[in-house]
Amino acid sequence: RLHAAGRLLTEGELDWPSLGEGGRAFVLRETGLPTPARLAALLDTATGAAAAAVARLVGREGDG
Repeated sequence: RLHAAGRLLTEGELDWPSLGEGGRAFVLRETGLPTPARLAALLDTATGAAAAAVARLVGREGDG
């Protein structure tokens, strides 16, 4: 949902400070999150999990 909301707001990278109050409220509403801090925490968790998955896959590829 974050990706879809971002695409509706801009063609490029989603830049939180430049969204404005309405844009930020829209992103939070679409993601179902109450605050920007919760969104940031969710994104940190997701990027950490993705990095760990890539590291595992790269390690497996190098073992074979």
